[in-house]
Amino acid sequence: MQFEGVKVVLLDIEGTVCSISFVKDVLFPYTFKTLPQVVEQKWDHQKFKPYRDAFPEGVRDDPHAFQQHVGAPSTRLSRDMSSSASSYRPTTSTSEINAITGYLWQTLYISGAIKTPIYPDVFPCLQAWCNQNILIAIYSSGSVSAQKLFFQHTNTTKGDLSHLIADYFDTNNAGPKTDPQSYTIVANALKVDSKGILFLSDSVREVAAAQDAGMESVVVIREGNAPLSEVEKQNYTNIESFDELSLNTP
Repeated sequence: MQFEGVKVVLLDIEGTVCSISFVKDVLFPYTFKTLPQVVEQKWDHQKFKPYRDAFPEGVRDDPHAFQQHVGAPSTRLSRDMSSSASSYRPTTSTSEINAITGYLWQTLYISGAIKTPIYPDVFPCLQAWCNQNILIAIYSSGSVSAQKLFFQHTNTTKGDLSHLIADYFDTNNAGPKTDPQSYTIVANALKVDSKGILFLSDSVREVAAAQDAGMESVVVIREGNAPLSEVEKQNYTNIESFDELSLNTP
């Protein structure tokens, strides 16, 4: 599948470069399992206080209320995921919860306990695109800090892939991923016309929004993702591997 004039490849993460189940079954359970210990041990630590103080008054002042507030989304997410794992999207989290989640994940990653299981086709394609002087940027619902952890600690032979990523965007610095205006914000930040950006995501709604903003956009089909209807397969370009893409620069 060939695309001409590509200057930037903009990537979603969950369901696109790694499985949704990795976030659902590994990262989020770890977050809420370790939260009580972190709150008890680091409540007044300088590195923890900025995350704590980002929460509303009454939450940031009370360790018990803080745990209840942060833990509440885990109950909702678990309920959503039990009904359909493939429908899970982390956009239900607030920006404050995304930030504290990234902080907790940092401990897990730095300890070496886990590595991001990147799909096998991803790393070679990222390298090849960089060799073509195509910029690679990330746009995910997770916080920028969490995105960086994803790519700094992978299961690839290289391990740290962050040198391949030119920029990171989340719902804080770009906006909701189903809003076309968010993709215009991303294009402006990258100083690239939307027509020169190829967006890859497992979400049809995100792909549609990117297209409305003038980007080329492709739905990525992976095992465990929400299945596409026959109509969606006809209406949206879709791939099962990055290897199916042939990108030409201007």
